[in-house]
Amino acid sequence: MEELKKRTDAELYERRGALAAEAETPDADLDAIETEMKAINAELEQRRAAKQAEEDALRAAEEDRRAEEAKRAEMRKLVAEGAGEPINIFKEERKNAMDLKEIRKSPAYVDAWVNGFKTDNYAECRRILTDNALEANIAEGDGTVPVPTLVEDRIRGMWENNEILRRIRRTYIRGNLEVSFEVSSTGAVVHQEGADEIDDEQLIIGTVKLVAISLKKTIPVSKQTLKLRGEEFLDYIMDEFENKIMALLCEKIIDAITGAPTTSSTTQVGVPSIEESVVTLDIVAKALGELTNDNAQPVIIMNRRTHAAFRAAQLNANYAVDPYENLPVLYSSKVPAVGDATTGQKWLIVGDLSAVQANFPAGDQVDFIIDPYTGKKRNMVEVLGELLVAVGITEPGMLCTVKVGA
Repeated sequence: MEELKKRTDAELYERRGALAAEAETPDADLDAIETEMKAINAELEQRRAAKQAEEDALRAAEEDRRAEEAKRAEMRKLVAEGAGEPINIFKEERKNAMDLKEIRKSPAYVDAWVNGFKTDNYAECRRILTDNALEANIAEGDGTVPVPTLVEDRIRGMWENNEILRRIRRTYIRGNLEVSFEVSSTGAVVHQEGADEIDDEQLIIGTVKLVAISLKKTIPVSKQTLKLRGEEFLDYIMDEFENKIMALLCEKIIDAITGAPTTSSTTQVGVPSIEESVVTLDIVAKALGELTNDNAQPVIIMNRRTHAAFRAAQLNANYAVDPYENLPVLYSSKVPAVGDATTGQKWLIVGDLSAVQANFPAGDQVDFIIDPYTGKKRNMVEVLGELLVAVGITEPGMLCTVKVGA
């Protein structure tokens, strides 16, 4: 399929997982699923073959470079011993050096990085960087080794493919972060020349403190799994951890919105809430009326069963009506369905998710730790995935919820 060639590896793996889940449903079209699955597998296999060819070419180029370097070393030795006169033969010595991005996407570097990940020793990665990259391109600062582009692309795809995560605001400030916001203030006034002086502005500033928490997941893997190389190993590990940890992050975002007070204080941004126990065709419009920030670009978040209730209300109205006010609709099972919510529970969110800020003190990729000791009696290795993140609402006037009334 031509469409598959336009997708990233991360998107293909995500689609393959979705097909596997879809195949378990009673009314699944198994023939269509099998056809698409085979097409995806063929595309991935073709990419693996291309990467293998690239790896072979890289190794051949490396052997040529080493042979030429050995020849130059011999020439230097002869010159040092007085055989001939020194000449400038080294000015093009590094003309074929690869840039950092090319190295990070090479299969050889992926294998080296995976081995470093398993052993917590990235010496081989540093050797590849030193041998092939220009000095200006080698990572400096804290000495960390850059991740392969495969990992970077998967992380980017993970953020872009999740409708909730890609809309929030992200920062990368080390340590706890304090964000100021306006609780209340008096407006501007007209002042005529010669009139009495105007009153001082009454301004109250609040501060939200974002303190990071750890989102973690552990799974036991067999020692045979640890023997997988390169991309194959990354696919297995990252699919399992990133999906679960990012799903938990989405839940924390929903918790921040539904757990916010209805009015702002000097330490919290308030989120107003409307009381309504059943779906009505004007409920979204009422919620939009509570948004006071004119720059808001709102969406709707609900449980899928609530969507069914909206659809029933549309059909019962007997006329064409859009209860969603032409806004994007996102779904989250963390939000209770309208029929299941109890008194005080919030079953609908309307607003701009950029009001939610997530701060990543250690970056937005999942960190992994391999523990070969805890499960050694079962011949298993424990792998821990962890993401350090702080979540909070830092922009007032951009969100509203609907809750079940008393």
